[in-house]
Amino acid sequence: MNGCEPDRARTALVADVVSLATGIEPDEVLSERRLRPAAVRARHMAMYLANVVYGWPLQRVGQAFGRDRSTASHACGAIEDLRDDPVMDRLLDRLEACLRHAPGGDLFEQAGA
Repeated sequence: MNGCEPDRARTALVADVVSLATGIEPDEVLSERRLRPAAVRARHMAMYLANVVYGWPLQRVGQAFGRDRSTASHACGAIEDLRDDPVMDRLLDRLEACLRHAPGGDLFEQAGA
């Protein structure tokens, strides 16, 4: 994971939120190993949320999840395609809102993240 403390905290928060929504353990969401399909989708969701909610460029998203920019791009594209499903779209809207309203979010901004 990235060496920047605010990035680590935000990445862990995204993993926890995705874990609660999907039932996939946070350590699996953050794993750098190849995973079963449900865990891959959860990690893709987390990468997508980091990009959308935090406005991180794909390079930073990839770095935070132990991947490269092209993998982050693939993950974000895959999840964006799933937003055509109204159930998935609502779920992602809720997860985005949860992360945007998380306590301490303003502290990340003050830290220069």
